[in-house]
This record gives sequence, C-alpha cells and structure tokens, in this order.
Amino acid sequence: MKTYLIITGIGAFVALTMPWLVIIGSFLIIPGIILASMPTAFMYGVAFALFRLLLGAFLSGVSLNVMSGAATLALFWTIPQPGLTWARGMLASLK
Repeated sequence: MKTYLIITGIGAFVALTMPWLVIIGSFLIIPGIILASMPTAFMYGVAFALFRLLLGAFLSGVSLNVMSGAATLALFWTIPQPGLTWARGMLASLK
C-alpha cells in the first residue's frame, strides 16, 4: 500500500504541477491516460488506506480489505449526490 501511495502521489504531484506534461503525454495516449488518472487514483488510495486504518481494530484479513473497499466506493459515490440531485432538478425545470 505504501508503494502504491508513493507512486500515485508522485504521479498526482507531477500531473497537477505540470499540466502541460499531461497534454504532451496525451499524444502518446497511454502516458497521458496514466498521468491524467493519477490524482484520482491517489485519492482513492488515500481513502482506502484511511478506512483500512480505522477498521483495522475491528476486522482483519480479506474482510478488512473488502469492507475498506466498499466504504471507499460508498464515500466516492455519496460525495457527488447532492450536486446530481440539484442538476436533475434544474434539468427537469427546463422541460
């Protein structure tokens, strides 16, 4: 997990501090996709590690990883819901 967070953290730093590098990497397709996804991958990794740390006192092994993954996905599904509800209401008012 440490290695994943280090690699994605460095990649996220590079992508956010040098956005022109992401654009140049897009010409080679794969490097551009990797650099563009690094900040998101880093945030998912941080959330997973945090849930794993918090749930580690109660669970262990595979169940710890499954619950941490489920909590991470639930968190990142829940965050945009208020904005989506507002946008759907605005769209419905246009019809």
